[in-house]
This record gives sequence, C-alpha cells and structure tokens, in this order.
Amino acid sequence: MSKKCISMIRLFALISILMLAIGCSSAVPKLETEDESFTHIDNETGETISALYYSACGVESWGDNRLNPSEAILDGATYFGSLPPGCWDFKVETESGEIYDQYQADLSVGESFSWVVN
Repeated sequence: MSKKCISMIRLFALISILMLAIGCSSAVPKLETEDESFTHIDNETGETISALYYSACGVESWGDNRLNPSEAILDGATYFGSLPPGCWDFKVETESGEIYDQYQADLSVGESFSWVVN
C-alpha cells in the first residue's frame, strides 16, 4: 500500500474518532419521526444563553433548565430539539440574566418551530 493511501486511511480514522468524541449528534437535528415536532432556537442576543425552559401552554411552572449543566447556546448558534406535538411556551435566560420568552407555539407532528431570540 502506498504512503499516500495509508495517510488517507489514517486521516479518515482520525476524523471519525474526533466526530464521535465531540458528539456531533447534538449539533445535527434529529430525523423526523411520526410522533415528534422539532424546535430550532437561534441565539442572536449578543451573548450566551445559559438556560432554556419550556412547558405545555397554560402550565404555571417552567420546571427545570432543559440545558445540561455543561451545555449553553452560544451567540450565533442554534439549538435543535424535539418535543411531542402540542402547544408549548418557551423561555431562555442569558448569562447576564436577560429573559426572553415565546408563548403559544402550536407544534404539529413533523413540524419545525423556529424562534430567533434577539
């Protein structure tokens, strides 16, 4: 086998390992299924979003932060998620404590809801 071929195989293996290590699945939207709807939250606040809350419409409590402790939505980044179809309210909080909310997002099966937070 030539040195060039071996180098290409090593490069491919390295890229594959890196993709697994950084968890590319969190940066790629999930494929649609029969019982999900999808959210795309674009952060254009000028700062990092440190908390994401959502609840069914009409529920008085937001519940826990839906982002993992090590997770955040950087300025200019997009969060991808999935939810059961229905009516949802959303709230995000930036690192400085600024609150943004979006109410009455009615999601149907396979539908995507996009919210540009700014």
